Amino acid sequence: MRQKVQQRADLVAEDEGIRAFLIELKATRERETASYEERMRDQQAMLDGLDEVIAILSNECDTNTDLDRASCDEVLALLSQIKSSLIASMSEDTRAETEAAAKYATFVYNQNNRLDVIHAEVEGLNSEIPSLETEISTLESNIGLEEIKRDGAAQLKHDTEVALAQLTENYNANRLTRADQLALIQQVRGRLNDNPTEVTNMLNS
Repeated sequence: MRQKVQQRADLVAEDEGIRAFLIELKATRERETASYEERMRDQQAMLDGLDEVIAILSNECDTNTDLDRASCDEVLALLSQIKSSLIASMSEDTRAETEAAAKYATFVYNQNNRLDVIHAEVEGLNSEIPSLETEISTLESNIGLEEIKRDGAAQLKHDTEVALAQLTENYNANRLTRADQLALIQQVRGRLNDNPTEVTNMLNS
């Protein structure tokens, strides 16, 4: 039973460890998600600003004949490159966030499954351990009864031996008494045969 109790304690400790780690991991994931959303808001604001600048500059280059067209095109091309880089950065950031969220969800799912298994095993041990305790208590009680029976049998044997010794002693004593009685009877018979009158007088005196 000691092994079962230790097994239950190990499972409970594992359960507590998993739950504590999941709480910590959730807080970390929430901070990462908040940081991602903040970056996306900032990058989207930059992208919107670039679009506005590109639109204004493009319109100015098209309507203002005093501007050098080649210079306008060069600036617009540079702004377009910046915009493309920003879009690529936002796309990569979104991909990384999606992958991290998926890994987190899978990990949490697996850990929750493990918690379910632990819960079932602990419940099984909670049912099994009391039964084992009852069995052990019953065995200890039976052992106690057997010890009482054994001690009782030993006492009975001792008492029987003492009684037998006493009976033997009484028997031997009685046997000696009977032998003396028989000897006296034989003696009286002898004297009666030899001198009946003397024996009669002795018995009447």
